[in-house]
Amino acid sequence: MDVVLFLVLCVILFLFLIPIIGKKQIFKDMGQVLFSALSFAVIIVWVEAFLLVLFNKYSLLRLDILLIITAIFVIIMSRKGGRWQVPSGFIRHDKFNIIILIFFVLISYLYLAYPTYYIIGGRDQGVYSSLGVYISRTGGLHIHDDFLTDNYDVVGDVLRLGYPGYYSGYEYSLSSQPGRLIPQFMHLFPTVLAIGYDIGGMPVMFRMNGAIGIISLLAIYFFCTQLLDKKVAFLATVALAFNPSQIWNARITQTEVLSQFLLFFALFLLVFAYKKDRRSFTWLSGIILGLNCLNRIDCHVFGIGVFVFVIYMAIISREKLRFAFEFGLSYALAALLSLTYAYFYSYPYFDDLWHRASLKPLVMINVLLFIVAALVVIIAYIFKKQDKGDKHEIRNRYKRFLYIKRHHIAAILVVLLIGLFLYAYFVRPYILPIGTDINSEEHFTANAMVEFGWYIPEAITLMAILGVILLIKETNINAYVVFIVIAMANIVGYIYKPSITPDHIWASRRWIAVSIPSIIIFAMAGMERISRSSTSHRRVLLWVFTSFMLTFFLYQSVIFIKTPMLRDYKGQFDDLAEHIPGDEVFITNSGQLATPLRIVYDKPVYEVRGDYNQDALYDMVKHFGKVYTIGWLPENMEDRLDIQKVYHLEFNGKYLQKVRGAYPKQIIDRKYNGDLYILTAK
Repeated sequence: MDVVLFLVLCVILFLFLIPIIGKKQIFKDMGQVLFSALSFAVIIVWVEAFLLVLFNKYSLLRLDILLIITAIFVIIMSRKGGRWQVPSGFIRHDKFNIIILIFFVLISYLYLAYPTYYIIGGRDQGVYSSLGVYISRTGGLHIHDDFLTDNYDVVGDVLRLGYPGYYSGYEYSLSSQPGRLIPQFMHLFPTVLAIGYDIGGMPVMFRMNGAIGIISLLAIYFFCTQLLDKKVAFLATVALAFNPSQIWNARITQTEVLSQFLLFFALFLLVFAYKKDRRSFTWLSGIILGLNCLNRIDCHVFGIGVFVFVIYMAIISREKLRFAFEFGLSYALAALLSLTYAYFYSYPYFDDLWHRASLKPLVMINVLLFIVAALVVIIAYIFKKQDKGDKHEIRNRYKRFLYIKRHHIAAILVVLLIGLFLYAYFVRPYILPIGTDINSEEHFTANAMVEFGWYIPEAITLMAILGVILLIKETNINAYVVFIVIAMANIVGYIYKPSITPDHIWASRRWIAVSIPSIIIFAMAGMERISRSSTSHRRVLLWVFTSFMLTFFLYQSVIFIKTPMLRDYKGQFDDLAEHIPGDEVFITNSGQLATPLRIVYDKPVYEVRGDYNQDALYDMVKHFGKVYTIGWLPENMEDRLDIQKVYHLEFNGKYLQKVRGAYPKQIIDRKYNGDLYILTAK
């Protein structure tokens, strides 16, 4: 009943957001209105669920109550100003729209029919999925294991207090109780997964990212229609949809596709806020862009684009000064909220990134740019008030520099970008010390541009450079400065230092949220502008270019495109969980098995420390009378422990091979030993 009510409320929310958005007379066609209503509806649902999670009060019933209140408010708002009359020509029934519809039906099948059942622990996707189930089951992020707290003196030298992706609050001195666990990462995405789990269990939860991937493609398409011809925008969307990294990440429980959607929806709103001068959309675009930081903490890199845009607009446009200020402020408030959240709700993760990764310099860059932007806005406001004399002339000089000398900036940029590409591709890989291990992160970092080419061909990257230059040379790019700067910061930053474990296809997640879509968009922009000079061959050029991309992407995707990954794991975990009683103690040396059994299935399964003490293990077995092990036996303790095998199980699922320094070429059987043993003291 809760599920039915939830789905009905979502439909009501969507339907009544349509007239609210339509009455604002911002959008040119019904497709933009429907997409905006859909996007706002899902974001409202996600945010309200997230608020419940913060207070450990999440449940589908409580979410339904919040949505009822929201739906009543939305219905009332939709009635204000009378009934919305759909303008003539607003709905277009042409062949192009039918093609778009067919394409999205095809992509829906491609993204939803072959999910990855990543239940095992150890990597990010396993943490997100297990936490999604935990939120659904308990209502929040508070994780406490009474067994560890009550028996710490007995098990402390044998068992890890945490799991992969779950920090021990006790070891971080954040709790006096050994059983306190703190989940890693930001927690908006696990909240979304929890909703999926409530709707239809694991089959729906593992398809949630596929659904987000579909909405993200819509966001990219509608954003691109403002920058490109709508047919070229569609071709760019089609190309991205079949990119191997896009397909892979849309089928697995990772955060990049959600980040991609929030980014391009925010940019879509920003373009219309700029063009139509709508303050509500200005604030919404900044808030949604900042909301991304509650999904991925590295999304603070977006602030570079935001504050550069504010500085740029404050210099060149008196009329858009307030717009720039409100957009920058709305983003800054949302980004600050996300940092505050990370500090209080995921402190070990925040602390690790702050002191041993790039979060601190990234935040410092944001703070510096914010201060500069604020000073420039204040100065621009003073100029605007005085609007005369030498001060106004200074402002005009900046404008003339940015407009009249734009071709000089473009020329410098093309030399710089091509130089960086040539260095990263042809020089950087060869200045590594001789003997550097191909499996090392140093080798991957040095070869990042080369390995990026496994997802975006080098010819496309070069065309994207040309596309950026041609865009910058145009006179009407103000609304797209945020996109260009964010894209450039991500592409250059994550080629220079990917900061990720370098096995493929995993490593491509660092590029799929921003870099890969942006390069495809820039490349299509470059091709579109080149083809303008040859009208008779325009269609041929565009189709040849798009066909080249699609052929490359499909070739790279063919190995896994029709294979559901790890599909059998769910049944195997269900089987093992049925053989684990809740009143016994189970230990294993595998975090991949321990995490889902403890967090998802609520079974008393714990991971053995890598440096466990054998005497302590013997005392532990003696204390509890017997201890079960899963897929593991202690070495050299046969003279002290009796070992009895009680159940046989092997985990076996199809998965893409994990390789470093090469692109994966085969599907392998990913196996784990799930045999159950009983240990008793002799």
